[in-house]
Amino acid sequence: MVYLISHGHFINFVTFEMCPHKEGMHFGGPWVTNVDPLYVTSLFQGWEKDVCELIQVHQQPLDEKHLHSQCLL
Repeated sequence: MVYLISHGHFINFVTFEMCPHKEGMHFGGPWVTNVDPLYVTSLFQGWEKDVCELIQVHQQPLDEKHLHSQCLL
């Protein structure tokens, strides 16, 4: 997802990596951490040119944890 901020001077974009093998694990780490830009680039090799360009110019990617839960109904 990409959207403009600061009247179009910057863009904000969101990517995600699914990790189904971590489902059900206890999470005890920090919710947000810095990520090596080369690692993020490696996750999206072979994607559309526009996506790869956005990821390559990103200066400080963050890893933000988002958890999900099962429906309780």
